[in-house]
Amino acid sequence: MVGERYRFFVEGIGPHVGLADDQAHHARAVLRLKEGDEVIVFDGCGKWAEAVIETTGKHHAGVRVTGEIHEEAEPGRKLTLATALPKGDRAEWLIEQASQLGATCVQWLDCERGVVKPKEGTGKIEKWRRWAVESAKQCGRAWMMRVEPMRGLEEVLAQALGRGAKVIWLEPREGRGILEAMEGAKDIVALIGPEGGWSPREMELLMAAAERGEVVRVRLGANVLRIETACAAVAGVMCYGL
Repeated sequence: MVGERYRFFVEGIGPHVGLADDQAHHARAVLRLKEGDEVIVFDGCGKWAEAVIETTGKHHAGVRVTGEIHEEAEPGRKLTLATALPKGDRAEWLIEQASQLGATCVQWLDCERGVVKPKEGTGKIEKWRRWAVESAKQCGRAWMMRVEPMRGLEEVLAQALGRGAKVIWLEPREGRGILEAMEGAKDIVALIGPEGGWSPREMELLMAAAERGEVVRVRLGANVLRIETACAAVAGVMCYGL
C-alpha cells in the first residue's frame, strides 16, 4: 500500500480498468471497498498508478486511474529457486516467503525422489500463481514473482547455462559458503532437492556439472533445512546479504 491504499493486480493499466473476478471479490467482499475509495493498481511488470474505485457490482469492480503511471526498473539481480515441491500447504508458505524476499521465479523441479508431483490440468499452478499475486499485493513489489510448472533437472540446468546464469547446488553436508558463491552474480539459479535426497542419476549429473565448473556446490550452514526454509534462506541472502 501507499499510505492506507490497498493494492490490486491488473493485466494492464489504462484510464479505466476492470478488476479480475478474484480481485473484485477481495475489494468488495473482504475489504468492503466502495465507489470513491482510493487504491493502487499494478501490472506485475513494473507499472503502477493511483486510482479510485469507480464502479462495483456483484461480480465486478472497475477503477479509474487518477495519477500518473509510474514505471519501476526491473531488479538488477535475479534469483530463480529451482526447487523440489514440498508437501501440503508448505508450498504456499514457500511462495509467499520467496515473493516477499524478492525472488524472481519459483521453478518446480521434477525430481526422481520427489514425493509431490501434481498432474497438469489440476489447477495447482494457477493456485500458486494467485498466491504470488496476493503476496505481491501485500509486500508492495512492482515486479511479480513467476511460478513455473515442473521441469526436469536436465532441462532446468540447460536453460540456466544457456543464458549464462550462475548455478548453485545446495547440499546440506559440504560445499562453499553461499556468500562467496553468489558474490557478484546478477542471475542466480539455486537448485534445491527433495527431502529424500537426489537420486543416484541426478547426483551423477550434478557432480559432472560441478567438475566442468557449470555448477557450484554450496552449503548454507550446519543444520539440514527443509525445502521451504532453504528457499527462504537463499532468497534472504540474495536480497540482504550481498
